[in-house]
Amino acid sequence: MVPLKSQELYFELPESPIRGFPLYSSVEIPLHLGFVEVGCRSRKKQEQLKEKRQLFYKYWGDKYRKIVGKEWLPPVYRTLVHYNSSVKVELGPRRSGLDAVITYLFISSELLTELNSEDKKKIYQSINDVKDLAILEDILETKDAERLYRIVTGKNALLQRSAFRGKIAEIMAMKDMNRALSPGMNLFQNININYFNKKYLKGTEVDAILLFYGEEPYVTLMEELRKLDHLKVKDRWH
Repeated sequence: MVPLKSQELYFELPESPIRGFPLYSSVEIPLHLGFVEVGCRSRKKQEQLKEKRQLFYKYWGDKYRKIVGKEWLPPVYRTLVHYNSSVKVELGPRRSGLDAVITYLFISSELLTELNSEDKKKIYQSINDVKDLAILEDILETKDAERLYRIVTGKNALLQRSAFRGKIAEIMAMKDMNRALSPGMNLFQNININYFNKKYLKGTEVDAILLFYGEEPYVTLMEELRKLDHLKVKDRWH
């Protein structure tokens, strides 16, 4: 096989909108990725991030290793977003742990103002109980952010549906991340890695995947998120 020039090599994930990204930037900086998982079960999510990175590297090895060689694997940064500030989440070892933990200390009223009809539709669809749905509709229409946060993080039975809690957290995280993205970064939500191993026989979904070149954009993203009062950010660089 004739070696291809770096600018002729492109990255893609099958059956996803991630395609056509050069493996190297115009100044020969290699592609980096970030996997983002959102949820309150931090240990489970941390394990999923580890497993999904391994799954991605299996895909990379089968598709790209013969082209780019064994010496280079694109770094995959692991970011956990959760909303239970009473739970302390450590980064752990560099090889198997997290690169950043983002904790929601409260829900900002600005966030509820930014919710569009599509966001609300997704949230309402996560609720099956009619009474719970009426309560949630009232909270969103009155933009009662404090009450919503109490419901999301509380232990009472009202609206304690994992699908509802997960959807609220995911929408919050994606809105904040999209606003804080560094120039040249791309964020893709709910991306399927249509590949498989013994754990994920049908592939798996990642809440969000970031694509960027070099480490600096990821570090800058964390710096921008740290400026938001409703977030606590812990990462390997600060």
